[in-house]
Amino acid sequence: MNILDDIEKFKKLDPSGTLDSIQAFPKQLEHAWKQSQKIIPPAEFKKAKNVIVTGMGGSALGGRITKSLFENEIKIPFFINTEYQLPGFVNSETLVIVASYSGNTEETLSSFNHAKKAKAMIFGITTNGKLGEEIKAGLPGFIFQPKYNFLGYPKTGIGYSLGTLLSVLSKMELINLTSKQFFQGLNEFKKIQKNFLAETPFRQNSAKKKALYLQGKIGVFVASEHLKGAAWAARNQINENAHSHALLFDLPEMNHHLVEAFTNPIKAKPLLAYLFLSSPDYFSRLNAHYQVSQQILKKIKSPNQQYQTKCQDKLAQAFEIIQLGGFISFYLSVLNNQDPGPEPWIIYLKKHLAAYEKKD
Repeated sequence: MNILDDIEKFKKLDPSGTLDSIQAFPKQLEHAWKQSQKIIPPAEFKKAKNVIVTGMGGSALGGRITKSLFENEIKIPFFINTEYQLPGFVNSETLVIVASYSGNTEETLSSFNHAKKAKAMIFGITTNGKLGEEIKAGLPGFIFQPKYNFLGYPKTGIGYSLGTLLSVLSKMELINLTSKQFFQGLNEFKKIQKNFLAETPFRQNSAKKKALYLQGKIGVFVASEHLKGAAWAARNQINENAHSHALLFDLPEMNHHLVEAFTNPIKAKPLLAYLFLSSPDYFSRLNAHYQVSQQILKKIKSPNQQYQTKCQDKLAQAFEIIQLGGFISFYLSVLNNQDPGPEPWIIYLKKHLAAYEKKD
């Protein structure tokens, strides 16, 4: 039996239920959308001159994915902030969406305080914590219930971060996305999700095949346009769930610098495994970039493969790439014979950052 078809091994390596949370991604999206559609945002939010989504890690992914999906449609500047401070242009005409899964992320709470000082319009998205207390005290926002994130970590709650943000922005009329469009995309994605599931055997499972391809390698994801944010989410999941290094580049920008670095250092070349995420909806000229880039990698004998999206709808394609990354990350963890759930170095980091704070 192929190790990636051994369901019993999955259970032993994953006692905290990481796989269940990854598989529940479509349920998370649906639950998040339905919960947050009850929100009535302040009317003035619709008049914002620019929008900033501020958050860290998994909590920022909803913003990144949304920005990529709607970049050619959003009529006002839309920014992602992953810093302690906000840009200098923030003022009373800026809408700052503060996203923190736990509600206690120190960088996000710091930028929240900056937003208050700048008298910006503020909307919070969280499950609890200090940000949750602000919402309970009157800050416009939404406290979501992550029913289908069984692991409980932000890394396996992407459906909530994304689904809630899409719903909130649609209610604010800042993106053009109706419930009908959302569920059309979600239902299309659900039909292809079976290609990634644990019970789907290796020979028919795209995620298992890509995990084997990336085993022992540094994955280099390449994406464009509406899939850049989804590819970012795929990369992050490999970092956190597979505890493995992965990189992300976008075309055509990649071909204006990285192409000259394909061959050096020589010892790194066999360790870099390129995965091109292709969509029929990319700008037509990008097809040439994808083909020629892969030709170059083939010429220099550098590992490269392509994944062609199976969904037709752009929103469904983003869901597909996010889910592909989630399952790849789990199967990589299995191949590495490790538990995908714990985050020992993140815990170490937070503990020691807290200690430095006390010294200061």
